[in-house]
Amino acid sequence: MWAKRYMCVLGLVGLLLACTNPFSVRSAQPPRASNQPQDTNRLQTDPDSLFKKLQLAFQTRNINFYRECLADSNQVGRDFRFIPEQNERDRLRGWTLQDEFTYFSNLINQ
Repeated sequence: MWAKRYMCVLGLVGLLLACTNPFSVRSAQPPRASNQPQDTNRLQTDPDSLFKKLQLAFQTRNINFYRECLADSNQVGRDFRFIPEQNERDRLRGWTLQDEFTYFSNLINQ
């Protein structure tokens, strides 16, 4: 009987000695690369960066990224014009920038 206890105590002591301090601070992990562009507030100047930003907006469901892909008619020299396909012209006449944001919000929230 005492041999069983001795083996249990010896096993517990061995486990405790083999463990590292659970209260010690771990080493820092290097930062992970993000799939988001470094400068997400920059105006898109070429089609490739615009489409990457648009794809990122849909993947991350981020309306701000989507907003940055469209021209703002309140800024000088920029105008939002939506030109629908011929068969949709009557249904989408007068489509505004706010309508586009509402559409995207509804799309990502469903």
